[in-house]
Amino acid sequence: MLRFIRDTIVAAVRGLARHKQSSALTILCIALGVAASATALSLAWTVTFRPLPFPDAERLVRVWLASDVDPRLDMSIPDIADVAREVPAFDRVAGTARTRFVTLFDHGAERLRGEAVTPAYFELLGVRSARGRTFAASDHAPGAARVAIISDATWRRHYGGDPGIIGRTFRTESATFEIVGVVEDGFDGSIENDIVEFWVPLSQYLPAAYTSARHVRQSWVIGHLAPGATLAQAEQQLSRLGASLGQAHGATYRGITLRAEPFGENWRTTVRGSGILLLGAALMLLVIAVVNVSGLALARTLDRRREFALRVA
Repeated sequence: MLRFIRDTIVAAVRGLARHKQSSALTILCIALGVAASATALSLAWTVTFRPLPFPDAERLVRVWLASDVDPRLDMSIPDIADVAREVPAFDRVAGTARTRFVTLFDHGAERLRGEAVTPAYFELLGVRSARGRTFAASDHAPGAARVAIISDATWRRHYGGDPGIIGRTFRTESATFEIVGVVEDGFDGSIENDIVEFWVPLSQYLPAAYTSARHVRQSWVIGHLAPGATLAQAEQQLSRLGASLGQAHGATYRGITLRAEPFGENWRTTVRGSGILLLGAALMLLVIAVVNVSGLALARTLDRRREFALRVA
C-alpha cells in the first residue's frame, strides 16, 4: 500500500514536470478563480450585511408620503417642519434631497453628486466635521451667504488636501459657495447605493418660492426616535398629522398618508440587489474556474492513455 502511494506521488510529480505549461495553467486557473470568488464574496457580504454607517442607527426612521398612485412620495419643506413640530416621538428631524452640480475646478469641470439638507442633518446622523464646521441654523435663513461642506475624498482629490481649505470657493455652473467644512473620512452621505461628495443647505438649493410651497416635493425625511419613544408611537403621531394636513390643506393632501419604517429597512432593501448581483458574480467566477480546470484535466488524461495502459499492465 505504501509503495503504491509512493509510486502515485512520484508519477504525479513527473507528470507535472513533463507538462509544465498545462500544470501552470491549471494552477493559474485555480488561483484566479479562488481569488476572484473570494473578493466578490467579500464585497457581497459587506454590501448586504454590513451595519449602517451611522451611530445610533437603530433609532433612525425614514418618513415619506404615500398615496394610492405612488407608495413613496417625497416631501416638501413645510412637511419637514410639520413632522419636526407635531411628532414628539422624534427628538430630531432632518430633510435631504439628492442633487448634482457641474462643479468647476482649476483642473477642469466634473459632475459631482451631493445632498441638499436641513440644519439638523449632520447632528441627527452623528457626523462631525474633520475641518471647519457643519451647518448652523443661520446658514438656512433667507438671504444667508451660500456655504457648502465637502467630503474628505473631494477635499483630497480636487483640492489636494489643502489644509487651508476653509474659506475657499466651491464653484458650480450656477452659483459659488464658500467651503465651511470637510466631513470626517468615511462618511458618504445618507443616499443608498450612492457616494455623496458635497452638501449644501436645502433652503439654498431650492428657489425661495419653493421653500414654502407644499406641492413642491423634492425631499425625504429622517427622524431620530427620542429616548423611550417607539416606532409605533411615531406611526400613530404621523397618522394624526396626515389627517390634520388633509383637513387644513384639502386637495394638496387628498388621499395622502404619512408612513414610516426603520431607516435600515429602506437602506438594506436598496443595496440588497447589488449584493445579490455580487454573489451571482462570485458563483459564476467559481464555475468558470472549475470548468477550465476540468477541461485541462481531461486533455491531460487523454494524452496519458498509453501511460495508464502500461501502468495497469
